[in-house]
Amino acid sequence: MKHCPNTLRSILNIIFCLFFIGISDGVLAENGGVFDHFKTGFPLDGFHQDTECTDCHVNEVFLGTPRECELCHSNRTAISGSIKSTNHLLTTDQCSDCHSPLGWDVIIRVEHASMLGSCESCHNNTVEEGKPGDHISSSNECELCHTTNSWDGLVRVDHSAVSGSCSSCHNSVIATGKHAAHVSTADECDSCHSTFAWSPATFDHIGVVGGCSGCHNGITAGDKGGSHILSTNLCENCHNTVGWSPVIIVDHNEVLGSCFSCHDNVTESGKDQGHILSTNLCETCHTSIAWSPVFTVDHNEVLGSCFSCHDNVTEPGKDLGHILSTDQCETCHTSITWSPVFTVDHNEVLGSCGSCHDGVTASGKPSDHFVVTTALIDCDSCHSPVSWLPDFYTHSGAYPGDHRDNPVCTACHTSNAEMIPWLSPAYQPDCAGCHEIEWKPGPHEGATIGELRNCAGACHEGPGEHSVTEEEF
Repeated sequence: MKHCPNTLRSILNIIFCLFFIGISDGVLAENGGVFDHFKTGFPLDGFHQDTECTDCHVNEVFLGTPRECELCHSNRTAISGSIKSTNHLLTTDQCSDCHSPLGWDVIIRVEHASMLGSCESCHNNTVEEGKPGDHISSSNECELCHTTNSWDGLVRVDHSAVSGSCSSCHNSVIATGKHAAHVSTADECDSCHSTFAWSPATFDHIGVVGGCSGCHNGITAGDKGGSHILSTNLCENCHNTVGWSPVIIVDHNEVLGSCFSCHDNVTESGKDQGHILSTNLCETCHTSIAWSPVFTVDHNEVLGSCFSCHDNVTEPGKDLGHILSTDQCETCHTSITWSPVFTVDHNEVLGSCGSCHDGVTASGKPSDHFVVTTALIDCDSCHSPVSWLPDFYTHSGAYPGDHRDNPVCTACHTSNAEMIPWLSPAYQPDCAGCHEIEWKPGPHEGATIGELRNCAGACHEGPGEHSVTEEEF
């Protein structure tokens, strides 16, 4: 016999009902006619106490009556329990996770695991407490930082959800900020730091407010090494923020040592082989802009002779019109200027006196000077290099000798010339040439002046007799 499934189902329902009625009768009999629903494993609490049996056991069908809230309080069964309102939070249908039979409004807890919407869909300060007014500027994804247990005690801070600047939170009030020893900077934290940790950090020098040495002091960051030239701590005047080397410029205003402490041909270029012999005080002649041209020559720092530089190759030396001399410039000139000379050291003059003392180059003979025609007689025949006066002259040749009275030159050289105009030319160059008019024939025993024309020695022989230097003569 072939059974219809619907017929079989009906038979089973009848059997279950008879069984349940039997149990119910027993239960009712034990409780004086009152059914103890607790014994079914589903106690009737709260609003369920006032619910009619047929509200759940539709058509008095007891078998398969659902025990889960969501199967009654939904549109999925014939049971017509109240259902979630349209403005209910987006959740699963596990009503008991949050509600109790005491009423929908009596929420015993919030099981966040059953929430399907975002935190902000509830925690929006309308449905539930949301971000307070002093919350850091961020997205509304609460779960990125908070747990469902409590707002306090963050499990982490997901910086990708933070929309404000770093310092809006890291201000040492809300969260850790810059410590007292931090580099002085106006930049935001993320210019150097990552959201994972403060350290290690990259560095963006653009926002640094203080000078380089505020950080590069050998403690916070590396400083000048022991081999650095002696200088101030204004690193930025020579270096850039990309690297210490190469330097962009050398600001000599910041260099404290001497030029040579750097320009020693080891650290930096110094004097080349063609440099004049000098001390190492570069700054006395050169500027910090360029080696050449020099702004002055401090001759106090020159170690060589003047001519070692003033040789008309390195520097101007004697010109073509210079008097004939040695190359000892310093014996006549100063280091200030060539002219005027401070003295003339005649020991260094190689030419004759007249080559300079010609009335053009230097003072020469005045108009009333003794007339000299002999080329052999130069200034130094009568004068010294110290002064023109007093003058001197040593006669030679037929000159009879110095006279007792030391007459002036013009006493004999009456024409102020080298050639003497003899008073008695017939007797030149003997004494009688000048002294004929002083001849006294008596004492000379009738001799003529022509015979005794040379007074000194004509009659008397021997030293001391008739000498021009004897007063008795």
